Amino acid sequence: MSLRLPGNELSGRGVGVRVAEDQYASDTISLQRIEQDVYESIESKPLIIAPGGFFDANWFNEFTSKTTKSEDVTRCIYNLGPGADEHHVEKILDPSYLDSEADTFKRLQSTLKSSVTSATAWLGEAGGAYNGCRNLVTNGFVFSFCALLWHRLMGRNVLLTSFSGIHQVVEIYLDDTSLSLAATSIRDPMPLHSTGAVWNAIKDYILQLQKRELGERLLHRTMGSLSKTAHEMSIDGDEPPPQYIVKESTFGPIDSSPPLIPIPIIDISLLSSTSSPSSIEELEKLRSALSSWGCFQAIGHGIPDSYLDKVREVAKQFFALPVDEKRKYSRADRDGEGHGGDLIVSEKQVLDWSDRLALKILPEDERRLNLWPESPAEFREILHDYSMKINSVLDLLFKAIAMSLNLEADCFLKQFGERAHLIARFNFYPPCPRPDQVLGLKPHSDKSGMTVLLQDKEVEGLHVLKDDQWFRVPIIPHALVVNVGDQMQIMTNGIIKSPIHRAVTNSEKLRISVAVSNEAEPEREIGPAEALIDEKRPRLYRNVKNYAAINFECFQKGEIAITTVKI
Repeated sequence: MSLRLPGNELSGRGVGVRVAEDQYASDTISLQRIEQDVYESIESKPLIIAPGGFFDANWFNEFTSKTTKSEDVTRCIYNLGPGADEHHVEKILDPSYLDSEADTFKRLQSTLKSSVTSATAWLGEAGGAYNGCRNLVTNGFVFSFCALLWHRLMGRNVLLTSFSGIHQVVEIYLDDTSLSLAATSIRDPMPLHSTGAVWNAIKDYILQLQKRELGERLLHRTMGSLSKTAHEMSIDGDEPPPQYIVKESTFGPIDSSPPLIPIPIIDISLLSSTSSPSSIEELEKLRSALSSWGCFQAIGHGIPDSYLDKVREVAKQFFALPVDEKRKYSRADRDGEGHGGDLIVSEKQVLDWSDRLALKILPEDERRLNLWPESPAEFREILHDYSMKINSVLDLLFKAIAMSLNLEADCFLKQFGERAHLIARFNFYPPCPRPDQVLGLKPHSDKSGMTVLLQDKEVEGLHVLKDDQWFRVPIIPHALVVNVGDQMQIMTNGIIKSPIHRAVTNSEKLRISVAVSNEAEPEREIGPAEALIDEKRPRLYRNVKNYAAINFECFQKGEIAITTVKI
């Protein structure tokens, strides 16, 4: 038996309106006192369940710090949006909705584990919609979505489902020690004769999940050589397995030494104003560089040379750690954050000869500190400090680009949102015996708004494609290479370009680089700035959400993501 607080659509970020953490905590404590009075003489007391409809780490941290005696905090799933949405089925068919919900549930679990409360995470309503589900979601497919979410997040074996009552309460029992019970109330009645069809849909959907998981296991067997990282194979003197060999590419054969051509150099210290002739000239250079190359070497960034050397050094020290030490920070399957190589999404995928450590820096409450290396000792401090310095550089550049296009300075920053993502990625390219057949990084355009790259101080490897010709990017030891990402190409309606680039391997020398990039909030829609659309230059791209996910999928397939959002 449980006592459940109402108002799940008002917790966290809420739907239109929200209940503050203090008020919610106060109500929870009041309910606990009532429970103690009513059940004073009874040994077995109900659980106190505090529902949460919209995850907000700050909200939950504050709430749990004041309700230390709560037994459970639920995660009510509303990632399908309002009940009146006519596109529920299309959303359910998109696996990213399920995957994103799994990530959110993990974050709730992590928040509770790090708090002073003893509460555990429990999955509550899983219909996926809020504000009146109506007949649009009272169908077998949506109920199967409900079952699948329970199956995925709370257990593996669905034992029983039943439908009862005028409002069709769906009950799903799971094979765990507590036989957890989920109840999703649907406001519009569903005819009882459809119960069998609903149950069949649930079984079919769970079977699809099992087939998917079986397929992934078979895929990992097919890619069997991946028990070793590229670094481990390099140390052991192994030849690259077939999965790493570039057989054919729309971007031509591998040439490890194409022409070396200086890309534009911009002194970004001159971009903060338009009051001097030198600043105006540098803004013009910036616009020209980004509309023709999509990248440049940034000098005048204000970060001391000695500090950049320290960033490179801690990166090398991390990748030099013993294998067992680095495994502490390994990414999970289908998770891009942590240490490892490519995510495997297809048996036809060509893999990169590199090891990476990818970490989310912002929003700060979404940092997964368990993946932040504790060795070298200075790593965490330098990671935070360097990323914040680069974030300031990015803010400066977005404002400068806006000014160069005669737009309001914060035009692009507004599109990214207050909770834009900042990602740091440490890249390690070990020596490779077949640099003529293996790439360190496949040709791609960045999924970001912009990427700032700290190159290796001595070893070249970055190539940029311009006019169907590859060019080597020279090393300027203490300059930062700035690449425009696809999100900025979209926002500028194609005026500035997101360049195709790649990293080649070297048969004798290892190479490292450190990339910091930003991305718009995943659920925030981005699109071309209205001021950049007219009769002479019509809209080139549609508005899009979660572009990073689109780009990632295309990258692993060797496709160009920006073409998929073109009008």
